[in-house]
Amino acid sequence: MSLFSAVMGGVPEEARLRNRRYLVICLAAGGFATCLVVLSLSVFRGLSGLIGALLGLLLVCLFFGSSLIALILTRNSSAATVASVLIALYAGKLVLVVAAIIGLRPIAGIDHLSFFLSVVVGALIATVSGLFLWTKLQFPYVRT
Repeated sequence: MSLFSAVMGGVPEEARLRNRRYLVICLAAGGFATCLVVLSLSVFRGLSGLIGALLGLLLVCLFFGSSLIALILTRNSSAATVASVLIALYAGKLVLVVAAIIGLRPIAGIDHLSFFLSVVVGALIATVSGLFLWTKLQFPYVRT
């Protein structure tokens, strides 16, 4: 059973197909934009730019991906439980992001400008994708 199937349980087939199409659009557009970021930073900043860009995008994927996993795991929970989990997770993620940034600071071989730019662009890609999906996807989420 795929992650998509687990989330879309109980949704009519027509809505499932439309949802799948929207997810593919977001993944394709986000993947294309991510590749452009990595390629351009590696061309302009060299190997250290490539490493910085990849580390920045990994951080973004972990930051936003953990929220998606939490939403999927709490899909049958009350709104109060979901909100509590997301708030605690967000606070924890902020601490880990600051720790990662401070930990990477003294490491040589990482272009910090590339790291910063890839984090900003990756966060924008994730936010725009999330807003697009929020307005388009059709599925029941929280049971009250």
